Amino acid sequence: MKSKSIKLLLITLLYFPFAYSQALTTDSLFMYRSEDDFVETISRLKNILKKNGYDFIKVQNVDKGLRKNGYVTDNYKTVFFAKTKHMSKLINKYPETLTYLPLKITIYSEGDETILISLNPIHLSHTFIEKEMSKILNHWSIHLKHILSNASTSEY
Repeated sequence: MKSKSIKLLLITLLYFPFAYSQALTTDSLFMYRSEDDFVETISRLKNILKKNGYDFIKVQNVDKGLRKNGYVTDNYKTVFFAKTKHMSKLINKYPETLTYLPLKITIYSEGDETILISLNPIHLSHTFIEKEMSKILNHWSIHLKHILSNASTSEY
């Protein structure tokens, strides 16, 4: 089981560049583990995003692609979200941000638990020379930690 989890994590990191309170945070990665099932966790994530002013862009069904390629997996999705007005202005001002937007959270089942994982946006600060972008990335990083932390606990 652990071998499959590691494979899925590696696939996530490779294909979606961008939870132990279980939270693991590094300079480049946020990972939270929820003891709640996938449906409850993704529903809570959607509500938290909405309450924080983010728009849902789409949910990509990663699990379907993995199954087509022979992987045995349960629920595995990537949630794309943004504050669309802010994102549009940002892309117009800094077109190079288009590569990193919208923001993404990958969520997948692992046994009886659900994992939420995302790139720490601050990790991208070396990509931009504008001080404004550093502030924006720091803001996103703080928001993302808050969102992931709340989505991973049923106490929210």
